[in-house]
Amino acid sequence: MNRSNLIIEHLKMLPQFMPAGPQACIDTRTGARIIAPVDKERAADGYLALEFPGGKMIEVIGDQYFRVQLVSAVEIWIAHGQVTGDLESNVRTQMKHFHFKMGRLTGQAVPLKP
Repeated sequence: MNRSNLIIEHLKMLPQFMPAGPQACIDTRTGARIIAPVDKERAADGYLALEFPGGKMIEVIGDQYFRVQLVSAVEIWIAHGQVTGDLESNVRTQMKHFHFKMGRLTGQAVPLKP
């Protein structure tokens, strides 16, 4: 499994996404379908392809996209009382968990990016 697909699997765990097959998910707020890029090298590097309703497709850096989406997820969890504490500490904790899981799944250390 390439890095893009690992990121997609993590996105599926966030409340604003729903699975759309084994290697895809949909952002329920925008309708964008998230998949790995066709280019295997870009997929290995962790890029994501976002296909919006109407067919427009863009590529984004998967780690950065995940971080933005994680902040939104933590805001949802806080609003619904599913987590306690402040936004920043919850995001930091979740990002550490994400990087730990990515390192375990890829067999390599994944540095924490600010």
